[in-house]
Amino acid sequence: MIAFLSVFPPFRGGIARFSHHLYEELRQRHTTHAYNFTKLYPPLLFPGTSQTEQGEEPYAVPVLHSHQPLNWRAAGLRMLQAKPQVLVYSHWHPFFAPAMRAAISTMKDRRPGLEVVGLFHNVLPHEYFPGARLLTNRLLEVTDVPVVLSSQTEAEMAVWRPGRDPVRLFHPVYDQPVPAVPTADLRRKHGIRPDETVLLFFGFVRPYKGLDILIEALNRLDLAALNLRILVVGEFYIDPAETLKGIRNEHLPQYEIVNRYVSREEAGEYLALSDALVLPYRSASQSGILSNAVNFQLPVIVSNLPGLTDHVSDGVNGYIHRREDPADLARAIHRFVTEADRPSLRAAMGALKAELGWGTFARRLLGTVGME
Repeated sequence: MIAFLSVFPPFRGGIARFSHHLYEELRQRHTTHAYNFTKLYPPLLFPGTSQTEQGEEPYAVPVLHSHQPLNWRAAGLRMLQAKPQVLVYSHWHPFFAPAMRAAISTMKDRRPGLEVVGLFHNVLPHEYFPGARLLTNRLLEVTDVPVVLSSQTEAEMAVWRPGRDPVRLFHPVYDQPVPAVPTADLRRKHGIRPDETVLLFFGFVRPYKGLDILIEALNRLDLAALNLRILVVGEFYIDPAETLKGIRNEHLPQYEIVNRYVSREEAGEYLALSDALVLPYRSASQSGILSNAVNFQLPVIVSNLPGLTDHVSDGVNGYIHRREDPADLARAIHRFVTEADRPSLRAAMGALKAELGWGTFARRLLGTVGME
């Protein structure tokens, strides 16, 4: 039996969605119990409007309160009731490491043969967090098999924890249905002309994601002459006014800002009607948003970070620019608009989908503990 401790719906966000898809694959192969948080971020650490998503039916058992130490041992004992042979857990931020470690330590003390597999979405956080290395290191001490999802996180762990070689897998592709509505109709719905090239910046807007870099790059181009439309879709976790004031006044008509969390259906529409996804990140472990692009066969324009470029080849399925270099990003955008063979880029992106499936990921993950 497998116990899977992570964040699941109705909590929202990429890790919850990842966990849901992985759980569905694991339970097809072995008896698997999903265990969720009862409380996730305290208000001080969550700048958004809501941590949960309406309409999502909970199925994972809520056991772990991230910031209530009196709960942590009890959470471990609750998970032990199912007598798991393997515990899989997700790590993405050091804030959760003490709760995770306490629950896992309780389980290993009571069940010494328990195999613990840690899915490290991030080794260290994108933004400063006090004690990040110490907290994550303590969690690694109770982990038998650390698993990373990109060359970036593999390199980070190699530098930080020499001799502790993780298993490197990949970020699977989200198999989200493409809207049945024709692209031309979706564009009309959103007021986009057929001759416009649509660049999409998608997801929670945080400093490390580089929206300001994209704006500065676009300021170097004549958006009207290039028939460019810029969509910024996602809830801002930074001051929107401070960021958006950098847009040149004459460019404002070319922008559409959707400052809110959008449903999967809306997200599908924006991905389907766009011509390219732009990820001008300052740092990246890997990207669930990039996996959305693969699913929708959407070319990408990304910074030259290993966590983003593991599966992107310049001029083949997207374009790569130098990190934090607006001038080089502007050149990459201009190349895409004026030179790209867009059908070829889409076909190359679509070819990745078969390689990066959830079934392959689950099989290789289980293979790390001899349960293929």
